[in-house]
Amino acid sequence: MLTLLDALDAAQGSQISERELAQTLNVPIVRMKGIIATVARMLNLEGYRILTYTDDQGYIRLDRQLAITQFELGDTP
Repeated sequence: MLTLLDALDAAQGSQISERELAQTLNVPIVRMKGIIATVARMLNLEGYRILTYTDDQGYIRLDRQLAITQFELGDTP
């Protein structure tokens, strides 16, 4: 999960294509929807949509600021 979050955090706009993320994680692309769903269940608590697919479903987006707020991480860079 840390590799996934690091890849999203490092990506421009904190979003990355499903294909790129699959390559980064070294998993088949057909597994990505399940992986993203699992991680989203851990992060998207109390109505916070921290990890989502973009409207066109082509990219996965991390809302870093919401994650900082939700998990009370303070003002991290």
